[in-house]
Amino acid sequence: MARKSITELNALIASNLADNVNQSITPAILRSTLAAINDVFTPSQGRIKITTPKIVTLGQAFINIVGDSFESTGLVQYTDGGGIGSIFCDQKALTRVTFVASLSASQGRTISVALYIDGAVTTAVGSCVTQGATEQVSLTASTLLYMPAAANFELRARADTNNTSTTITNGYFLCESQPVLAFP
Repeated sequence: MARKSITELNALIASNLADNVNQSITPAILRSTLAAINDVFTPSQGRIKITTPKIVTLGQAFINIVGDSFESTGLVQYTDGGGIGSIFCDQKALTRVTFVASLSASQGRTISVALYIDGAVTTAVGSCVTQGATEQVSLTASTLLYMPAAANFELRARADTNNTSTTITNGYFLCESQPVLAFP
């Protein structure tokens, strides 16, 4: 079922659930109307997972981080934006973007991540200082933003020095949307 706007939902309710003087509201009509209401308010997710350790060589320029798998839930159409390295959302939405992972690299390296939307860097960034090649540290970055149109979300990383071998484990890059249609 396609997600409806608030206006479309109000029209559907007025049509399907009019005064029941003829006993014409059937269980099927009631179920379909309630399903449409539920669809308007159900958040959706697109998620890239990093389940096996990824060894990447980071430099001072941001590069795309590629995951192992992609999955999506809900009605907002999230798709793999290309090579399990980005997430594409095909409609406007209030979107929370989160990245969480464990990292290890040479002692004292600063590793930074940034969210790119449609190829442009945003102010959503996070960083950590590594504790050595065998010591994992956590890196988390999160932001909440309103997307007025379809967008491609991409996570990129860099180091404070070139040729920094970095291991990324137990990570995910999540886009979770509350559809704007749910708001009046």
